[in-house]
Amino acid sequence: MPRLMFALCCQSTSIDSRTNNVSIFHIIEELQFQAFPAVFPFLEIVTHWQREMDQLQAFTQRVRLLDPQGGVVGEHETPVIMERSRHRVFEQIQGVPFQQAGNYTFEVSIRREGQEQWTVEAQIPLIVGEGVQPARR
Repeated sequence: MPRLMFALCCQSTSIDSRTNNVSIFHIIEELQFQAFPAVFPFLEIVTHWQREMDQLQAFTQRVRLLDPQGGVVGEHETPVIMERSRHRVFEQIQGVPFQQAGNYTFEVSIRREGQEQWTVEAQIPLIVGEGVQPARR
């Protein structure tokens, strides 16, 4: 089974063509809107997986956005074939809708090839507020 090393929500990424290193820009922890419903134009969910064994591993990654009540706002599935010891997935999501303020969650799950059950690997919190500035830390 692959092991999740990290999962982040951000506005953009860049992969260096010379080194293959990834740069992650504008990590999103909190969003503010003047009124609801609202739409955030574009974001990315970045995951980094490490292979547990020396053999090829295949699975499907699912990213779901859950509203404050736990309802599914949106869902994206990506098939992954790990041919190397590590693998990154960049889920680019356009037009992310928010119906209300509250604590949202991006849930990252996987389903191994040939199985029906999803396993939750990470939950990324996202605070969505109305008409106020985010807290400075």
